[in-house]
Amino acid sequence: FHHTEDTILYAAAFDANGGVFEPLLTKEDAIVSDSLNHASIIDGVRLCKAARYRYANNNMEELEERLKEARANGARNIVIVTDGVFSMDGYVA
Repeated sequence: FHHTEDTILYAAAFDANGGVFEPLLTKEDAIVSDSLNHASIIDGVRLCKAARYRYANNNMEELEERLKEARANGARNIVIVTDGVFSMDGYVA
């Protein structure tokens, strides 16, 4: 991704969520995030300078709208962020 041999290993997903977005994304990028993401994902997203967009939980039509909005606003890279299993409800994304 960055053409480097360095690696960062995190002991817990909570730590990864807090440390993965800021070094990878700049103000030229965008994050499109599920509205029911875990608090650690939301905190990690807040730490970076990328434009932030949210879509209603598991709503693919709204996700597509946010992707179009991010593209129209000139986002260089767009990352979709969602939980694999939503911790509050226990269902799979």
